[in-house]
Amino acid sequence: MKYMHLNLTPANFSAGLAKARALLEKSGDLEVTLALGSGHYTMTELISWDAAEWKGQKHLRLLGGGRTSPVLSSLREIPADAFAPVAGKPYFVYQLDKQNDGNYPNLRTLYVNGRIAEISRTAEHRTCPAFEGYTPTQYTWEKEYRHRLYIPLAAVEEAGEENCRGAEFHIRVEWEFKIYHIDHVDTDDRIERDGQIYVAVQLRTDEEKGGNGCLHLAPRSFFISNTTSVLTIPGRYAYERENGLLYYYPEGDLADCSFGLGLQTGLFSLRNFDAVTLRGLTFTGVEDDVLTQTGYYAADQAGWWRDGLHMFPEGFPHSGAVRVQNCGRFEVDRCNFTELPCDGISMVGKLLNVTIRNSRFTHVGASAIRIGRPLGSYSDENTARNLCIENNYLDDIGFTYENSCSMIITKVQNARIHHNTILRSSYTAISVGWKWDVGTWEYGEQVNLENVDIGYNYIRSFLTNMRDGGAIYTLGGNVDVKFSSFMNNLHDNVVVEDEYTCPENGFFGSLYHDGASSNWYTHDNIVIHTPARTNSARIYIQNAPWPGSTEGQAAWHILCENNYIVACGNLGEVYRADDKENALDRLDVLRDLHQKDTHLLRTLKNLKKDPAANRILTNAGCDRSLEKSKFVFK
Repeated sequence: MKYMHLNLTPANFSAGLAKARALLEKSGDLEVTLALGSGHYTMTELISWDAAEWKGQKHLRLLGGGRTSPVLSSLREIPADAFAPVAGKPYFVYQLDKQNDGNYPNLRTLYVNGRIAEISRTAEHRTCPAFEGYTPTQYTWEKEYRHRLYIPLAAVEEAGEENCRGAEFHIRVEWEFKIYHIDHVDTDDRIERDGQIYVAVQLRTDEEKGGNGCLHLAPRSFFISNTTSVLTIPGRYAYERENGLLYYYPEGDLADCSFGLGLQTGLFSLRNFDAVTLRGLTFTGVEDDVLTQTGYYAADQAGWWRDGLHMFPEGFPHSGAVRVQNCGRFEVDRCNFTELPCDGISMVGKLLNVTIRNSRFTHVGASAIRIGRPLGSYSDENTARNLCIENNYLDDIGFTYENSCSMIITKVQNARIHHNTILRSSYTAISVGWKWDVGTWEYGEQVNLENVDIGYNYIRSFLTNMRDGGAIYTLGGNVDVKFSSFMNNLHDNVVVEDEYTCPENGFFGSLYHDGASSNWYTHDNIVIHTPARTNSARIYIQNAPWPGSTEGQAAWHILCENNYIVACGNLGEVYRADDKENALDRLDVLRDLHQKDTHLLRTLKNLKKDPAANRILTNAGCDRSLEKSKFVFK
């Protein structure tokens, strides 16, 4: 194999990329190393390279150097003085130019001083617990099912009836989250429940897929967004695309603000490389390409786009700062993924030897790390093998697409997920596996989760927006039920439930073995419980009690042993909070689910007195220097 090394600076970056591509296009095995010095590298186009188009093995290495991490972004600056004051309002406005197609840009992300500004929105409201055409407990996946949606009149009055037209409607229930646009509100069509008036809202029918918003369970929470009528909090913005007007309400002096818009919806799309290395780099400053391309978002668990699959045949949008498909060796080391409206890393296809370590993922709008897709067969073309995710720091993940897991891996063989710190997850922190069905194949024939080891992670403040998820969540059968060995390991993790964890007090499990999870040895974990969270379980093991589920969706061959639970009074609160007295009876021995030696402690102080527990507590999470490091983007 030949080796080429190119030293790049912001000044010669574009020329260096062109030279690298020209080298890779030549026949023969080649490794190209691009060494980037300190500075801000502005990318004017997505680097979309497919090594399948070139002959020979191709390796690509992007390495940061210098005293500070090189910053790669696609930001176009907007001068502060380009914003004009709006008469009688505390916010300012910027007029965008039309595109070549005659329309204004479909803008969704505004950067202010290097950070993504928050979009304007109402307070959070609840939809009416009674809807026309169904009962609150109805559960259906019928795509053509329709019913009228009623929202509190107070929400309409807050936004203004006319301002509701075209505004974004964000709605969530359980694990589903959707963003539609409002067609109109019919204030003449109203009902009254419990002394409150609700009025009918019609969402745009061309966006309304699978019924007008989420599971047919109540109450649903929602807010109305992206209208100047609710641009009342400093630091937020709104955008009127039909007029190309971008509004911003500054937190201080507008002259102190630097503004930027992402020119690209991603930075790198790399396919069919034999090896890729990213080291010592910072990725930021892009535009979101889900809402901008589709106009709406309609997804359920973990961001799975159930409706409109013709748009995303792999089940999830392939949207990220770095996108990888079919890679023989992929390594990320000492990188920053920050201030991103999409995924940090999004990987699909046949993936071998993936390593993500020593890196930070902060303020990411969807998932920090997304590996694999739910659809497709159990095959080499849809499985990750030899995966290592260790010593990473994740914080504030899923702030736009709220049902995105901080880290999701669907099908994987041989995985080590160790020593990660995960804070403020909008939904589940670590999610592994897919499908809710029991395994029917012999060992070695197929892979859902095989030889997966999840250990030494520290997780706090999960499910900050959604419900029915967990800190660590497993899903799907892994082998025929006759195979009773523990092929997967969940151990030495610390999970802290706090005031931000599932604030609606909806159901969740800190360690959550959902539908048909099998062959897990769950041991030596610590869960620090918030007693205010009553409708939940510290360790949840699915045994199919809910309507519509079957015995085949129950978990199999799981042993929970030597786990430490703080602030729970009995084992019913640990395993099945909805049936405290009979919790252990519901660990059905016929399904080979067992609990041994659970330690119940009253306080954290009691926990620290136990030497074994204290070792687990002090050893969990990423390296403290990585956790405390700061990223400053200028």
